[in-house]
Amino acid sequence: MNFNTKELTSRELLNSKYEVTVKEKDIDFNWQITNETKNIGKFICYKATTKNFRGRNYEAWFTYEIPVPAGPWKFHGLPGLILEIHDDKDLINITFSSIQEHADKKVDYSLPNAKEVLTLEEYLNESFRLYISYVENQMAMIATGQMRQSNPLAYNNFEYTTEQIKWLNQYNEIEYGNYEKSIKEKKD
Repeated sequence: MNFNTKELTSRELLNSKYEVTVKEKDIDFNWQITNETKNIGKFICYKATTKNFRGRNYEAWFTYEIPVPAGPWKFHGLPGLILEIHDDKDLINITFSSIQEHADKKVDYSLPNAKEVLTLEEYLNESFRLYISYVENQMAMIATGQMRQSNPLAYNNFEYTTEQIKWLNQYNEIEYGNYEKSIKEKKD
């Protein structure tokens, strides 16, 4: 997170071998901080919640003892370091284990694939296109007996929009459901 430009930069995979840099505008999590506390490691942490970030609600635990407004993945904006965060669907669950200081090591913050910088929308569209292509290829392989039957739609990118997830669910119901129905009809 670049707090000066209000841009979040992340490295994402479009497939197992192709990494791109994704830039998006700062995310306003609209955190609600409570008085509830718990210890995580040696730190006293406070509970904060946010609603509907990319379709899920999150609970975060942060400490004022490390006054850095950062956390894992894309989470930030609290008055201390986020040491634990999880969503209400239990798809994301990140917990602090330790902090180690390495004063002798330098961190490289340069952007890889500088010519491959995408906006979040461009990344999601390309990721979605590649995913649908993969699903269609898997369906074709199942239909021709080149692959055992499975559900190639079981994976969803955490970044997909609500509309893309709805489309995947409809696609799953239509394509995969019809395929299973046709297999059963052939057996009967």
